[in-house]
Amino acid sequence: MRQENNHVKVHMCRAKVSTRSCVFYNNVEERSTDRDLANNILDVEDLVKFGNKQRVCPYYLSRSLKQQADVSRRAHNIELNGAVVVFDEAHNVEKTCEESTSFDLTPYDVASAITAVDRLLVEQAKEVRHGDPVQDFNVESLNSGFKMTVETIAKIKQILLNLEAAVDSYEVPSEKGITKPGIFIYELLERAHLTYNSKTEVYEALEQILGHLTGQQGVFLNTTGLQKLANIIQLVFCGEPSEKERQQQMELNTVCFKVHIHRDNSFHKKTSGADAWAATSTKKQGNILSYWCFSPGFSMQDLENQGVRCIILTSGTLSPLSSFTSEMRINFPVSLENRHVIERDQIFVGVIDRGPDGVHLSSAFDRRFVVCLCPCVSPCVPVTVFPT
Repeated sequence: MRQENNHVKVHMCRAKVSTRSCVFYNNVEERSTDRDLANNILDVEDLVKFGNKQRVCPYYLSRSLKQQADVSRRAHNIELNGAVVVFDEAHNVEKTCEESTSFDLTPYDVASAITAVDRLLVEQAKEVRHGDPVQDFNVESLNSGFKMTVETIAKIKQILLNLEAAVDSYEVPSEKGITKPGIFIYELLERAHLTYNSKTEVYEALEQILGHLTGQQGVFLNTTGLQKLANIIQLVFCGEPSEKERQQQMELNTVCFKVHIHRDNSFHKKTSGADAWAATSTKKQGNILSYWCFSPGFSMQDLENQGVRCIILTSGTLSPLSSFTSEMRINFPVSLENRHVIERDQIFVGVIDRGPDGVHLSSAFDRRFVVCLCPCVSPCVPVTVFPT
């Protein structure tokens, strides 16, 4: 499957496996008893090499072999309960945590999601023309692993239309946009009928639609917008609070976030539907809904809540540790901070704006080919650092 998007690959894989139309998956049971596998310890590269040679899926092969293994080492733990999680180069953790829990929902994302859901409604219309009653219609026949009523499909499209209208309803006075507290995200999504009460139903419907659309052969359809909405639901509506604890949970979820609504200046053509059954029509560029995390502690606390046994962070350049640990918002009972191997009197840091002959020293992009800079820095300076 030549797809660049990972979530598309996953859903296409699920569709093929469920219909047993993947020859690599079908060969797993037969090849899992191969003597080469039984007598050797295989890593990821070995499994891939064996899979290419024997036309067998290395992923499902590893799952099959795991059942008989005495010891297994997993590169990506799905179940984190009791696990030891190690972060090397931990000075990158802060940025990674913040970026992984932030999103920008563009008008193109919403429009592409509406287009994708429209495809299912078009298929329904074809069934109606064949004489099938609407109330008895479901698209299970289109894919053996897919079952959903037309009313549910239309409901998902209406949610997308409501979300599009809610984001675009805000007048953005300038290029700077509008910034609101993180908890505002619940008010905005509620206008699209996305709440804690509806999150499970909507998320499961999106997953089914994604699996169905990406599993169709010979059809290219952008499902990135649908996947992004599914990810947003998981992020914003994390936790399972009771009715009494819901407000407290929402405040806790959003304390590190800001909502930012700003104009879309991209070149994507935005489309919108008039209602859940009508075809899409062109309209003006809309707004981008951004939900930005400003603390890595949100992700680290979520990781800790998975039941991990301990979290180990290592870095050769992370200093001071006190400010870093406060940003993580989790307890580190054990810490080790060593002195640097290079002493302070061995380092000189300075800013030199002119060379010996008075030439202005600049590493700006527009001066990268100025030849006179070379003799200024090359004769006696062992290390020259230019910004990237």
